Amino acid sequence: MTKSYLADPPSEAIELNRFTFNQNVFTAGNNHVQHWIVRFCHDWYSPCEKISKPFEQLAGEFTNKLNTRSTVVRFANVDCSTNKPLCNGQAVDHFPKVIHYSKQQKVAEWHGGSEEDQRKLARWLTNQFPSSAESEPEPPVTSSYRQQPKVSMTIPDWVPSVPDLPHQEAKELVTKHTGALAKASITLGLAASIVSIGCAIQKEFSSILRGV
Repeated sequence: MTKSYLADPPSEAIELNRFTFNQNVFTAGNNHVQHWIVRFCHDWYSPCEKISKPFEQLAGEFTNKLNTRSTVVRFANVDCSTNKPLCNGQAVDHFPKVIHYSKQQKVAEWHGGSEEDQRKLARWLTNQFPSSAESEPEPPVTSSYRQQPKVSMTIPDWVPSVPDLPHQEAKELVTKHTGALAKASITLGLAASIVSIGCAIQKEFSSILRGV
């Protein structure tokens, strides 16, 4: 019986060495890759072995998120056991070490070697590429429009109650009766004034007659 073995999926992290490192990371004008994330390790070293698989997984996640329209970031591995001069030239004195390069310059470094390397490396990468983090839901947009208060018109009791009376007709009826009331009020006021004047004249005549 033949055993079948599943091959590992293609790695998102390429292998760089002392011959290919400079021409990819440090060649001026070679900016089609904006960022390089390079892990420096000894393959036989236990902390390096522990972070190897998580580094591959994170490389896949970040390249899928960031490289949708152009090559924003590439991940790479350097084996310091066979590339000691290269690692010495990059001041790699701690393992595992991950260095972020951009435009032929070192931008940031990460040092591993703890039990929480996977979580810490993921957080460090998120800090290097904030746009890769899932955006928080935006608060609902609130309209600046404010509903104006409704203006109600109270119809006096003396307006006849007509079923389904159109608003305009009711308004005209109220206006008509309001005008009539105003006129009646003016008339009553004039009449009262005339009566007062008449009373005053009558009192004057009475005083004159008494004096005679």
